[in-house]
Amino acid sequence: MQGSAWPDNEARSAAWARAAIPDRTLGGRVGRVIEMTKKHHEGEAEGDDALFLDMDIAILGQPWETYCAYAAGVRREYAEYSDGAFASGRWRFLEIQLERSRTYRTDVYEIELGDTARANMRWELEEMRRGRMVRG
Repeated sequence: MQGSAWPDNEARSAAWARAAIPDRTLGGRVGRVIEMTKKHHEGEAEGDDALFLDMDIAILGQPWETYCAYAAGVRREYAEYSDGAFASGRWRFLEIQLERSRTYRTDVYEIELGDTARANMRWELEEMRRGRMVRG
């Protein structure tokens, strides 16, 4: 299990952006940063691109109740997977995120949300270690 239950959603969104934005340079840039949301920390991104990527994962640093609703939504998105298969993929995502020295690319997001994001992800990982799945 990797990515979304719709594995091509980033590619489809990027293609739409490239076609919908009349300025080819801007459309290409928007398409590229949308594709980067599949693996947030891969590749270089600065300025607006980095800010866009941070906004896309800002949910990780929201208050605990909001994060719980998000985590339950992720589980619903992958409803076709057994709890074990889902937990394996989600566990891997959370561990990779927690291995990084920071969660967000921009200082503004890291300072504002970084500690909360890591606490939320540690909580979710611990729930899975205890055999509990976050459900909504």
